[in-house]
Amino acid sequence: MSKYFGPTQNYSLDVDYEMDQNNSLNLYLDYENTNQQFKKFTSASGPFSYLGIYNVDRKSASLTYNGQNDNSNYMLSATYGE
Repeated sequence: MSKYFGPTQNYSLDVDYEMDQNNSLNLYLDYENTNQQFKKFTSASGPFSYLGIYNVDRKSASLTYNGQNDNSNYMLSATYGE
């Protein structure tokens, strides 16, 4: 049995921009920051507990271009994650 406690933050931005009928851009940004702790209790050979730490600092971004012409559809995407 364990319970997490502590602050967590999540922010996301997803924007679509249609340049014209055949060309569009998408920008996606995401940020997560978590600094949580958990207390775990076990009772296999008696009462035992310990405190663990769970930290996340995650950043991701992507930019995608979609286009089409008379005989093809195409997409170009660049992503970044940390």
